Amino acid sequence: MATPMGTIAGRVVGPSGAPVAGATVAIAAGSQPHNDIAAVTAADGSFRFGSVRPGDYRVEAHAQGVVGSAAVTVSSGARADVEIRLA
Repeated sequence: MATPMGTIAGRVVGPSGAPVAGATVAIAAGSQPHNDIAAVTAADGSFRFGSVRPGDYRVEAHAQGVVGSAAVTVSSGARADVEIRLA
């Protein structure tokens, strides 16, 4: 029986806490980014990655020359929520 996949969902905000639209978000398991697994944030700063294998990930966002990242753990069949603040 296959292990159910999880989801990573969240939003990217700037230093003031305002949502950042158009930021590029990528996930990495370990130290290497998964360049083929990327998303662009919506107008409200939101993003979503579906069908993610359970495990520990680093979520990194880039916009306008600034970057932010956060660690997240994806559980089988669950949604992991994360907020990334660009600095």
